Amino acid sequence: MLEGSVRKAGNRVRITGQLIEAATGTHLWAERYDRALEDIFAVQDEITHAIMGAIAPGILAAEIQRSQGKETAELGQWERMMRAHWHIRRFTREDSNEAIRLLDELLKRQPDNALALADLAFALHFAAVFGWTDSPAAVMTRMSETARRAVASDDQDAAAHTSLGIHELFSGQHNNAIRRLLRAIELDPNSAFARGYLGTAYAFGGECDPAIQNLNEAMRLSPRDFLMVVWFMGSAWAYLSAEKYEEAADCAKRAIDRNPAFPDAHGVFAAASAHLGQMTDARAGFDGFMHLIPGLTAEDKRLTRPFRRPADRERFLDGLRKAGLPEK
Repeated sequence: MLEGSVRKAGNRVRITGQLIEAATGTHLWAERYDRALEDIFAVQDEITHAIMGAIAPGILAAEIQRSQGKETAELGQWERMMRAHWHIRRFTREDSNEAIRLLDELLKRQPDNALALADLAFALHFAAVFGWTDSPAAVMTRMSETARRAVASDDQDAAAHTSLGIHELFSGQHNNAIRRLLRAIELDPNSAFARGYLGTAYAFGGECDPAIQNLNEAMRLSPRDFLMVVWFMGSAWAYLSAEKYEEAADCAKRAIDRNPAFPDAHGVFAAASAHLGQMTDARAGFDGFMHLIPGLTAEDKRLTRPFRRPADRERFLDGLRKAGLPEK
């Protein structure tokens, strides 16, 4: 339950909001907003976006915590999806496998569940990209089929369109991906998921300014989101492609601080640091990258990222070579 109050003094307003678990009275989140009233409608929109961005992760965290206390056999369908949602966003091989297993079980009973299909496509995406499977190409094909099923099941679901947009991006269809992600934002203007991946699409397209603008908006919409590590990484990719190496290294370091299990954070930190000539940091980042994706070489398909411009890929690989990446 969301409750709160509004108090006005002169030309200023103070709005308080708090999220409460109705069954127990437990407070999950609270915030206070002090704003001027020059444009009451702008204030209303700002507060609405702020509250939506704040409470959505709070609700998700509460649902995940509730599901954690149960054995898998005891989970209802919603709880099963929430636990899978959590596992995906931990970004490890083991968590990825568990999320896929949970979602496969759920979809046997609800084959047209668009949200579950979107989540499964998202999990399969990372399994393929980071090599958490023996058959990355087959998993990527399955990701494409699953994302298309999600959209077919509910064409009005922003998460479904976002998952399909991610597939299009990583298939090199940059323009299609951007159109798809803009469609997702039309369906849900408060979707940090869609907004963040729109920024990521611009980043891999070599368009730094719109990338950073959209990624910052994703962070503003949902500052407590489990995907903050991905948004910092999108920013790091954007700055790396723009040859703004200090900013790239800083964003990659912030991504590592958010979730050290995310492989690319270490890779971009290594590459950007190497381009800056900071070789101690570069080697430390490279060691972290190799620990999470062992056996990498410059020819490894696990280093494939959807750069629109070949020079951006070479810049990334050149930084990694300076940090210690072997050719073969």
